[in-house]
Amino acid sequence: ASLTVQRFFHAKRERTRFLCLQAAAISAQRLRRAARARRTFLKTRSAVVEVQRRLRGWSARRSFVEVRNAAVMVQKYTRGGRERRIFTAHRAAAITVQRHLR
Repeated sequence: ASLTVQRFFHAKRERTRFLCLQAAAISAQRLRRAARARRTFLKTRSAVVEVQRRLRGWSARRSFVEVRNAAVMVQKYTRGGRERRIFTAHRAAAITVQRHLR
């Protein structure tokens, strides 16, 4: 009878020990998986932020180039018109001088 009691007591103690070890293993696995998931998430988010940063930079540069080209066109036509008026005035003055000299 005492062997039976001892066997049951020993089995219960081993079962409790096994369940405790199993719970510890599950907890360790859960922490490891959570750390891996967190690392994967942060890596993915970092990649997404990098893509967004590059896209915004490209878009801003493109917009800047369009505005600069538009400003250059306005300057080109303004300066060209001014130079044509000056040239026309100089030519008219030269014609007037030539007319008076003949």
